[in-house]
Amino acid sequence: MKLFIIGCGSIGMRHAKNIAAKKHELVLYDVDSARANALAKELNATAVTSIDAGIALKPSAAFICTPPHLHTSQALACIRAKVPVFIEKPLAHAMDDIDALVNEAEKNKVITMVACNMRFTGLNKVKELLPQLGNLVSARVEFGYDLRKWRPGQDYRTNYAATHAQGGGIVLDAIHELDYALWLFGEPRKAFSKVMRSGQLEIETEDHAEFVLDMARCPTVNMHLDYLNPTYTRGCSVLGEHGAVYWDFQSGIVRALIDGKEQTIQTTTDGNAMYVAELDHFLSSLQKGVQPMNPVKEAASTLRHALALRTAGGAQ
Repeated sequence: MKLFIIGCGSIGMRHAKNIAAKKHELVLYDVDSARANALAKELNATAVTSIDAGIALKPSAAFICTPPHLHTSQALACIRAKVPVFIEKPLAHAMDDIDALVNEAEKNKVITMVACNMRFTGLNKVKELLPQLGNLVSARVEFGYDLRKWRPGQDYRTNYAATHAQGGGIVLDAIHELDYALWLFGEPRKAFSKVMRSGQLEIETEDHAEFVLDMARCPTVNMHLDYLNPTYTRGCSVLGEHGAVYWDFQSGIVRALIDGKEQTIQTTTDGNAMYVAELDHFLSSLQKGVQPMNPVKEAASTLRHALALRTAGGAQ
């Protein structure tokens, strides 16, 4: 396949290297041409000077890896040219033109996928085990890590995460947690949220948030998100009438205690494995001509929920 990477920052570089390892042809674009050219040289790829130039090469798909406020316009350009798109999370920073994006994708019958790499981790095992828990009682979903440690060598204050205009803030940046909660527990029926900025970071966006959700398959889902935790923390626990299931991202361990029986499942601790599995799923969908999981219509609903929770929580 010929695959077009739009945006050669950290996540674009990761996707480019994973694609190159699979021996697909790569086309690269970045607003910083020197960065695109350097990566092209490293990966024996082709660098182009505009998105239109990349589309003109008729790629099998485009990967949109730019800051969130650029996603919608760039995705629309690809979809209108009938180029399938993989869009990094979040789908966008606002709902502007999202209906047009969904409608264009459906009208042009274009394959789309929005990043959901957490679904390709030990959470698969959690999802498999949920029916054994019977009626669910509650769940806890958590993510936290100091934003200053996310991208070594880059000033966090200049990153999109620090500004509203580019789609920053922990609610959208950690939308993976809401995405997988919806995947596991269904649509929210009621919600309470509190969204805050502690002042510990020199950013204008929120740095921590708390949600309590009454969801279709679980009446109480507590979610904590932050840019502040000095230790990378990510995982979930689910309590049901027959026991409980726990998942820790860092260790890759899924532990279940169901009807008095305990089992421990060791999943991969390779941080890149979930991106490779996500890529394989998308490329397989392209080859089969079928929609992958989390197309733009589904991701639009997740984004709508995230923005509503952020607004209701008092985000400034």
